[in-house]
Order: sequence, then structure tokens, then C-alpha cells
Amino acid sequence: MEILLNKTIVFTIEIIVIIALTAMLLIIPSIYLKNSTEKLNIVVDRLLEETFNEDYDSAAGTIKELKDIWEEEKKLRSMILEEKYIMDVDNSIIQCEAAIKTKDKPMAYEYANIIKHNLEESLFSASFNLENIF
Repeated sequence: MEILLNKTIVFTIEIIVIIALTAMLLIIPSIYLKNSTEKLNIVVDRLLEETFNEDYDSAAGTIKELKDIWEEEKKLRSMILEEKYIMDVDNSIIQCEAAIKTKDKPMAYEYANIIKHNLEESLFSASFNLENIF
């Protein structure tokens, strides 16, 4: 009887550990995505303001800062998000940078808004697949 009780306790502990690990895998990436998106959105908001005010020198510095932060972020995000979201943000940053260089206010402002939209949309697309990791 004691052996059966020990096996039941071990099985219960194993189930609890599996549930705890699964919960961590769902919660921690979501918290990370939310915090990093907020950090990126602060830079994008500054970019929107500079673009709206036609301060292209400052906007060029801000887009460079955004690119640097994004290059670090996308390494981690590529394990959590579908590739589509990574590529959308990459493309929008490139388009926004080109519009800033040519001082095209409407396009720069539009692409900065698209960057922000893509970042916020990616929050709801966390996907844990082997293809994201390997």
C-alpha cells in the first residue's frame, strides 16, 4: 500500500510540475512581448512626433535608434512570433527610413504608424512552434 501511495504522490508532483512549466511558457513570453513592445512604442511615438513636425534630422536619429533596438528584439521575437510579423516590421522600418531620407512627410508618418500597428498586432500572435525555434 505504501508503494502505491508513493507512486501516486510522485505522479501528482509530476503533473503539478508539467502544469507549472506550461503556465510559465505561456505567461513569461507574453509579459516580455508586452514590455518590449511598450519600449519600442515609446521610440515610435517620438518618431511620429518628429515626422509630424518635419524635424527630419531628429527623425533620422530616431529611426536609427529604432533599427538598433529592433535588431536586438527580433532575435528573441523570432522564437515567439510568426515570421510574418517580423518581416512586416522590418519592411515598415525600411520604408519609413527611406521616406525620412527623402523628406516625404505623409509616407514617413504613415510607415511610422504602420510600425506601431504591426508591433501592437504582434502581441496577439504569440506562437510556440518548433519551426519558430529551429
